[in-house]
Amino acid sequence: MNFTEIANNRQSCRNYDMNRGVEQEKLNSVLESARLSPSACNGQPYHITVCKGEYAKKVASAVTGMGMNKFAANGTRYACYFRKALCGFRRFGRKGKKQ
Repeated sequence: MNFTEIANNRQSCRNYDMNRGVEQEKLNSVLESARLSPSACNGQPYHITVCKGEYAKKVASAVTGMGMNKFAANGTRYACYFRKALCGFRRFGRKGKKQ
């Protein structure tokens, strides 16, 4: 399947079953795909944290608190994506490295 087929056939699920968790093998597969995804100059300026249990409830509260993403309130696990600040070396190569 090529990317266009995947994009045309995708769907967004917004009706979560609180009694049905995400299988660990599926979660591991998604995280491994994210780990292998390319980044500019291999800088990998991100960090992904998976939250479940009480932490997941706090994340749900944070993402639904402004009236947006109400569908996320029923999730059982959340993958939180954090972007790291770029350092000069990553941004400018050797020219950005301190002498």
